[in-house]
Amino acid sequence: MSFWNLYLLHKVYPLWLRKVIANIIGFLIIYPFVLYNSETALMLSIFLSVFIYRKLQNKDYINDSVKNSSDLVIYQLLASLFCACIFIFNTWKIYVIQVFIACIFLRIYDFYKPSLIGRFYKIKDNIELWHTLSSILHGVLSGISVMIVHTIFNKFAIYCPINLNI
Repeated sequence: MSFWNLYLLHKVYPLWLRKVIANIIGFLIIYPFVLYNSETALMLSIFLSVFIYRKLQNKDYINDSVKNSSDLVIYQLLASLFCACIFIFNTWKIYVIQVFIACIFLRIYDFYKPSLIGRFYKIKDNIELWHTLSSILHGVLSGISVMIVHTIFNKFAIYCPINLNI
């Protein structure tokens, strides 16, 4: 067991499924904080990102599997934490729908890497820094995308069970 695999995800073999499970775990962890206070959730996300960055700077902790991207699912958890801080919801049903859409956007942004995220991959000196910054940007872009889709769907009353009037 290791920090890289979130202690139980090393038994899941497809990488995409491992990353989706890490996203769902992140959304479940942050839900109570976002439900009552989004600022506290944002501070917790920032704290965890700094903790992960500092933990990964320890060169004894990093092994040869760092070069293998299958062990970097911890960054998907971090992206989901930042993504959930942007959500606006008032029932758990809307949160579940937004989480589903966010998982799709997180997968899209992880696969295609838009130009903003791709710029962090040019930082070759500090690999932990660019992984952390790109995962934060993944989360923020996914959260903004979810809120845009939510606003469009809410405007046309497509899926939203309760009108948010945002």
